[in-house]
Amino acid sequence: MVKSVEVQNFKSISNLKLELGRINVFIGENGSGKSNILEAVAFGAAASANKLDKEFLVSKGMRVPEPKLVRSAFNKDMLAENVNIAFQITDSATVNSPMLMRYDLSNNNEEFSKWEDLKQSLVSDVSIMFEKYLFGELSQDENSAFSDVLRQTLNADQLSKIEAMKASVVVKKDDFKVSVEGTLMDRNEYFSSGTW
Repeated sequence: MVKSVEVQNFKSISNLKLELGRINVFIGENGSGKSNILEAVAFGAAASANKLDKEFLVSKGMRVPEPKLVRSAFNKDMLAENVNIAFQITDSATVNSPMLMRYDLSNNNEEFSKWEDLKQSLVSDVSIMFEKYLFGELSQDENSAFSDVLRQTLNADQLSKIEAMKASVVVKKDDFKVSVEGTLMDRNEYFSSGTW
């Protein structure tokens, strides 16, 4: 259950934290921003599903103007800033420690440009870098920098598990051959062939 919603820099909403109950009613004059609250929730939900393209947003009932108009216009300096949406969520397992989901949504304001969640982009980049790290495909400088990041963010037990995994993967990588219709392929050929 969503316990609260925080919205910053979205349409007519400059900064809002809204505590929610089981049933919520929005009352206000026409044009006061009631629909913008609901659209902000839809925008955050789309970000959680990584579906920030215009077609998806419109299909969910969101009015999607050009990107600079999605941002709050109360302060002209905010027209280039990101839209921030956060949900505090609880379920029966997390009643005492609610989960916070935050989305930092960015768009470069160019025509036909897409919205992206900067956190999601970072996670994707880190995943790619981690895979290259495991397979020993980073340059010496990249490997050293990534190793430093891991040492700064993980505990000793986590580091030793990753190093053991890396050693195992590097050893197996050299021996990795797959027989596909009688043909031997190395790892890269196998995965790029689409036969897996």
